[in-house]
Amino acid sequence: MPTLRTIVDGLRSLFRKQRVDAELDEELRGFLEMAAEEKMKQGASRKGALRAVRLELGNIEAAKEVVRDARWESFPETCWQDLRHQRLRA
Repeated sequence: MPTLRTIVDGLRSLFRKQRVDAELDEELRGFLEMAAEEKMKQGASRKGALRAVRLELGNIEAAKEVVRDARWESFPETCWQDLRHQRLRA
């Protein structure tokens, strides 16, 4: 069953890219909030905690790209982009 779910989720992300990106943004925001709360429990101010978490995580856009590239649906999407690019160059 997990394989079927993976396929369904992948197809969904191919055709609903904006929605999937919004969900990824929401998930990362949630992670940032939870990690910041942990730092605040250790005595950091909210601003300091958020800054520390962002520094630890690094570039948010790079993190999103890593997540996107780890999914199987990035392969057909990349192939499609390559084909379009080759057709435009011809």
